[in-house]
Amino acid sequence: MSSTGCSRKKCEQILDRMLALLDDDYIHTTIDLPLERASQDFARIKYTAREDPRNSPLLAQLGAYVQHVYAHGLRSPRELSMHQAETEAVFLLERFYQAQTGRGYEAALLDAASGEAEGADYLRAFLLDVLKQEERRKHVRWVADYGFDSQDWEQSQALLAVLVERFREVLPADLAEARPERFADYFPQLLLMCVGARAELRTMVFRR
Repeated sequence: MSSTGCSRKKCEQILDRMLALLDDDYIHTTIDLPLERASQDFARIKYTAREDPRNSPLLAQLGAYVQHVYAHGLRSPRELSMHQAETEAVFLLERFYQAQTGRGYEAALLDAASGEAEGADYLRAFLLDVLKQEERRKHVRWVADYGFDSQDWEQSQALLAVLVERFREVLPADLAEARPERFADYFPQLLLMCVGARAELRTMVFRR
């Protein structure tokens, strides 16, 4: 979009579209539910770990889980080989798993083998939550990029001004009264702050 084309009406339309894409019900329907359905479908499969002296049966099952969920639960399906899926499972656990016993893949295996966790079910649930959060994060970044062109100064400032004006009543005073150019590098964060403030306000109203 060119800078000359970002009228007030155009900016309102862009912002409306972005807010619709960030609506929690929309995200739950398009991201969470497909992943949950794929996870539930996998749980119904009578999976038998293949014999592989290089890997534990647990890793083989986690790899099969990731392979299935990536193929059937993502909005942009990914077909992984078993080796790729096992590598992805290790990567996700290494990056995101953290507990009192430690963090990373080895800590996850220890917890899954302990009496306090239910093995593969425990780690599959953890991986499902990680995938939801990662897909949500990617979605938010895509939405922010959808409407915000950091190379087009006039458009970015106009869009920021409309965003702040739209949410002025739920923003802290120092943000509501600040000049839009202050937030040129933080548009995704400000957008999420506004969406979060709106959701919190709605929750408070419905509780009354």
